[in-house]
Amino acid sequence: MSRSPFQFTVPFLAAVGLACHPPVRSKSVDVDPWWLRARFQPTHDQIQGLGLRQIDSNWTAALVLTPRVMPPEAAQSLSAVTNSSVRFELDGDLNHDGLADRVLVGVYRNNSDIVGRFFLVLTRRPGGWERADLLSMPGEAGFSVLTQHADTIGWWMCMECDDGFMIAWDGRHYAPLPLPADTIQ
Repeated sequence: MSRSPFQFTVPFLAAVGLACHPPVRSKSVDVDPWWLRARFQPTHDQIQGLGLRQIDSNWTAALVLTPRVMPPEAAQSLSAVTNSSVRFELDGDLNHDGLADRVLVGVYRNNSDIVGRFFLVLTRRPGGWERADLLSMPGEAGFSVLTQHADTIGWWMCMECDDGFMIAWDGRHYAPLPLPADTIQ
């Protein structure tokens, strides 16, 4: 399966300064928020009925993030998420081709034992879900969520910071959007 340009773009964007700003610490509690500490164990060999080789030929395990796999300390934050625009999964016709699409976030492990996060776009065909695109970010098997803003999707690595990417359909792929100049430090 051919590699998406995302797999090369995400590490580059992270390297040029899109790292998470330090969390704001409460004066009464000196710990990082749970979403910065949470790590997940990729354990499944399929996603939405697709074998991992159909998603990425180098993956050996994956885990789609859902409220059920979050740590216990996430319960209060996730109950607030239920009533917000933050999601672990988005559905719609995201590229306007008349077919249903689904975006999922999660974590993976590859055959070199490297872990990371993923942003997976599936398209519903007559035979079931098919991989439409994949953005993967090696490094940590950590938390991430989605937001949708018209035709763009936000992929965020935390809940109260700006560590993430805005992603949109460019006519061929789902691609990270350039950040406005005033957001680059």
